[in-house]
Amino acid sequence: MTDEPDRIDLATPDIAAENRAVIEALLPGVIQDGALDPTRLADLLELPLVAAPAGRERYGLQWAGMGEAIRALLTPSRGALVPDTKASVDFDDARNVFVEGDNLEVLKLLQKAYNDRIKVIYIDPPYNTGKGDFVYEDDFRDPLKAYLQFSGQLDAEGNLLRASKEAGGRRHGRWASMMYPRLALARNLLTQDGVIFISIDDNEVAQLRLILDDVFGPENFLENYIWESNFRPDNSSSIERENSQHILCYARNRSGVQRLVGSQQGSDGLPSLTKNSMAVSTLTLDPDWVDFLVADGAYGPGDMGSGYILGDKVVVRDGRAMESFRLSGRMIWGQSYLEKQASSGTRIVIKSTSFVPYSKKTQTAQLPPTSLLPRSDVGDVLAGNAELKALFGVIPFNHPKPTSLVSYLVRAATSGDKDAIVLDFFAGSGSTAHAVALLNASDNGARRVISVNLPEPTPAGGIARGLGYDVVSQVTLARIGKVIDTVPGARDLGLRVFRLSESAFRDSTPEDGELNLSPSTLRDGVDDQYAVAAEVLLKEGVPLDAEWVEHAFGTVTAQVSAGVAVVSGDGLDVAVAERIFNLGPSVVVFLEDDIAGQDALKANMVANAKARGIMVKTV
Repeated sequence: MTDEPDRIDLATPDIAAENRAVIEALLPGVIQDGALDPTRLADLLELPLVAAPAGRERYGLQWAGMGEAIRALLTPSRGALVPDTKASVDFDDARNVFVEGDNLEVLKLLQKAYNDRIKVIYIDPPYNTGKGDFVYEDDFRDPLKAYLQFSGQLDAEGNLLRASKEAGGRRHGRWASMMYPRLALARNLLTQDGVIFISIDDNEVAQLRLILDDVFGPENFLENYIWESNFRPDNSSSIERENSQHILCYARNRSGVQRLVGSQQGSDGLPSLTKNSMAVSTLTLDPDWVDFLVADGAYGPGDMGSGYILGDKVVVRDGRAMESFRLSGRMIWGQSYLEKQASSGTRIVIKSTSFVPYSKKTQTAQLPPTSLLPRSDVGDVLAGNAELKALFGVIPFNHPKPTSLVSYLVRAATSGDKDAIVLDFFAGSGSTAHAVALLNASDNGARRVISVNLPEPTPAGGIARGLGYDVVSQVTLARIGKVIDTVPGARDLGLRVFRLSESAFRDSTPEDGELNLSPSTLRDGVDDQYAVAAEVLLKEGVPLDAEWVEHAFGTVTAQVSAGVAVVSGDGLDVAVAERIFNLGPSVVVFLEDDIAGQDALKANMVANAKARGIMVKTV
């Protein structure tokens, strides 16, 4: 540690630079004078160098605009996620997160804090039907500026552009360009045993499968689930049935995925009491051990009120007056073994006077999800509509996924990790957050959800607009709020709300050859200490749901979360710095605006922090 504090990097990681650094460290000499030497790389790997074909024809994923999509992936973001404490629920202690913003920028901002931490991703992206459902218009030159114009945070010059049916293959290409960088960024966030589920229909399933093979690797494909999304008993009048959708599932690392649990079923695992027996003995049975009973020729499961078979007689049970009865014959079981099995849940089945008694024990078997997901098991689009209507009185969002479907998928990957983080960066109406809340309530889980949604304008004159929701993200947030109020235990996890915005700090990068000579590092008009702290914490790798505590020292405040303290306010001196160090953070970040021109104070703080093993940074 030097006498000068380190500076916070306000831009998200430069992925291309990080990749180059890895290659240079592993394979020295492969990169020379800023260029890749493919011959040297082939020599070091002992692999043949395949010459480029004379023409452009080759097999592989390719579309018009792919290069721009990759550049969008590699371009760092200088955005920030600003907390909205008023819209939040129990902000200080909340574990669930909602972010309003373009998910491309949000995913970039999550890279440092959530790399290898997300267990499940479920998304329901635009299906690109050509009917106006595709609203993600990425400006690869300046994606953050394009978003801010779109969302009205800058001069309202940018308008929402909707897709239309195009010629020349651009419809699929634009959709692929939208999905590719988002999926590549999402993969980085998954744990090594994490999985992603993506709902899609026939319009783009072929393209999506190729993109996922490219991003995740075909070896990490798990399943193409077919969901019975609609019930159409009579399809004789049309070739287009449209009664099912796809759910593609890929793993971050298939070898690390233990097993997805789709259902739990009971199975028979014990033999008959009398089968193949040579011994002659008797068994005393408690009536409570008998599962299937017969009375007057009719029998049914658990019908203890009717009676049971004893030899050639039907004995009517009168309360608990008859506490036991005896079976005689060629028994393979002994009495002690019978009682041991009964205590562990084994039931005795007696179906008729001539039927040989046999045993049945419910053994729970965890089965993987079947490739076909029938509506009877996971619900359909009508169920999704009914859920929204129950919450809002009307249906303010088209084609919501039923919570039964999403909870089935999430449970499949988190049955052994009920504290997992679930991410949905195409949050839509909020079905994923709702589903996880219901799943937690059913199995006492504490799964957390990060929901991200674009503030896409709702249709003018539509139901959502009539309810006062001008953008879709307001519908999402409203639904999550209703879930918190109605689902048992949901309020315990609260909700932190963030909104994508510009950085609170000036960009020191020269533009058009002109240096930024402003004496302040903060942008004009920025006075929200929570926005400043949230930006610094996230870019230091602190998760959005980490515990956040504010400490006040006169006019100076320290926002402390996950071992990082962000200090702001006039009046900072050595004594106040010492009190902040006493809080026990591992990193303390000071604002340059607060310590400008105080070189002696900087040097003193750095030295004192170093003696305590604390790193000092400035921004």
